[in-house]
Amino acid sequence: DSSLVNLGPNVNTRYVDTHPVISPDGRTLYFARQSFPGNVGGVRDPQDIWYSKLVSGRNKAWGPAKNMAEPSNTPEDPNGVASVSANGLTALLIGVYEDGLMEPKGFSMSRRSAGGWSKPVKVPIDDYENKDPEHIDGFLATSGKALLMAVQRSDGLGGQDLYVSFPKQNELPGMMFDPKKPQNWTKPRNLGPNVNTAGADFAPFLAADDKTLYFASDGRGGYGKSDIFYTKRLDDTWTNWSPPRNMGPVVNSPDFDAYYTVSAAGQDAYLVSSRNGTDGSKDI
Repeated sequence: DSSLVNLGPNVNTRYVDTHPVISPDGRTLYFARQSFPGNVGGVRDPQDIWYSKLVSGRNKAWGPAKNMAEPSNTPEDPNGVASVSANGLTALLIGVYEDGLMEPKGFSMSRRSAGGWSKPVKVPIDDYENKDPEHIDGFLATSGKALLMAVQRSDGLGGQDLYVSFPKQNELPGMMFDPKKPQNWTKPRNLGPNVNTAGADFAPFLAADDKTLYFASDGRGGYGKSDIFYTKRLDDTWTNWSPPRNMGPVVNSPDFDAYYTVSAAGQDAYLVSSRNGTDGSKDI
């Protein structure tokens, strides 16, 4: 398939390379590597955050990936970037960092300065619950006014469901991140049966219009194990969505496809697929 290009050996390995997050300027790609020898904790480290810089814009060549290092990466826990803010200075990370990562898992924020990324600070979410901490995704809207998450809760429709939380009243939007006074978020609201299924619904990515939602699901049928879909939010309840549409056979395959993310310029989309993967692994 000529329209789907493997990012090559500077990014992809025979290990699982997953969850691409592209910086707003399109020049840094954050992603996760699983059980990779170069992880902070070596092959026994389930997942670390890595990043690659664009070296040639014309043919989209990516430089050799580097480990994001500590404090963002810990030796024994699955670390990952969920999203990066519009100004590129704030990252939403998976997990809560207290003496390493501790239960209950959720999200943290880190801020980038000249000296690197700050120690991640927990994101306070009312009535946070995830019955399957091994599986969690998140996405902070470009506007900072919505925090999407894929978690398994008692009030859900089955496996992982997509939820949204909002900034508590009279507080700065989530992108104005202050490590000393983190933004508080409302109790997660289920996006409802238009989006969620009895299967796993995960990998949310909200376009800059704040309405178009891309996500992955294994509960809607399609081309393979997990397909990528998109839907549009029809009002401000966040529970009223257009019928999700399958992205079709260029994006989806008989194998695993997920983590669809679009660059701010809207010209490139990145995803994870196990087709044509290095030694059959998941690649970006």
